[in-house]
Amino acid sequence: MGSEKTIKIKIPKDVHVAWERDFSFLGCYLIAQQHLKELKRYIGVGYSMCAFFHDNSHVVFYRSEADEENFNRKIAERFLNEKGYADFAVGKLKLLTDNFDEFLKKEKRLTKDNVERFFEMANAHFSFHLAVFWSADYIAKHDLIEKNKSLYALLEKYRKYNEHVLPAIERWIAVQKGDISLMRPEECLDIFLRNKKIPIARAKARKNSAFVYFDKCSQSVSIGRSAKNLKEKFDRVFLKRYPFDGKSIKGIVVFPGCYRGRVRVAEKFEDLKKIKKGEILVAPMTRPAYNMYIRHAGAIIVDEGATLSHASILAREFSIPCVIGTKIATKVLKDGDLVEVDADNGIVKRFDKVNDA
Repeated sequence: MGSEKTIKIKIPKDVHVAWERDFSFLGCYLIAQQHLKELKRYIGVGYSMCAFFHDNSHVVFYRSEADEENFNRKIAERFLNEKGYADFAVGKLKLLTDNFDEFLKKEKRLTKDNVERFFEMANAHFSFHLAVFWSADYIAKHDLIEKNKSLYALLEKYRKYNEHVLPAIERWIAVQKGDISLMRPEECLDIFLRNKKIPIARAKARKNSAFVYFDKCSQSVSIGRSAKNLKEKFDRVFLKRYPFDGKSIKGIVVFPGCYRGRVRVAEKFEDLKKIKKGEILVAPMTRPAYNMYIRHAGAIIVDEGATLSHASILAREFSIPCVIGTKIATKVLKDGDLVEVDADNGIVKRFDKVNDA
């Protein structure tokens, strides 16, 4: 099986894996749309492209690094320089969070009466969620907290206030009837509002291998071997930017310390159940559901990186040496590898043999 809609796909030279986690096709398709349309609509600045690969509810999401830097800088500058915008944005985020909590509690199923409201709420919430999260991270990353203590505290407060919403949406999508989790938003609207029938086989074909690409002019969904080929192409461009010498990986320190041990790679949530006390957790990212497993880790290494990310906060709370933003740790480290996490300097060193350590 090939592409549902064939277009020419351009891979940015600075493409990278923005995040990787367990996620539904519908939820991630919404997020991809939001990057290209809704962020611009609600926040005033968006992205030029994004893409994701979906495989049995596990997603790898790609963005341009220049896009990320542009978005983070512009939205942070707006928070820093535009009087009253911070109060407006966090107030809007709080209202959207409260409304979403009420909606998810009250509405058990996607229906004709609530489908448009659900997508509109999701679009608005994600836009303000991303703005608050990345503006706070930008302030921290550029050592601007001291000059903007009250603003940073405000952004951090509401980042924490709303962080449960995306996981809650995913849980809600998971219990919907039929193959809703494998559909595009417009297909859901067709079903509920236009009484159109969507080929179930097409939706089911997205379960194991689907690659979705968005840019400012077009979008496409590829499935099967075509989807896997696209993922391989994106990964090659990405990994070419971060060559691994077989010995060391660099990242960002979020909690200092030095720890040596064996690696346990957890690309999916189910992999966490295998981690043993004292092993070094290597993951694309972490989230609150990981807490009961992470606290047993001797050290943490993650691909993604933000000073306000869950892994960063948890490492500080549990005093676990942690290096984030390695980009490639899950791609080059394997279960059982002996490594040293130098979280004082942000370096992960791999040893080929025990005697090398």
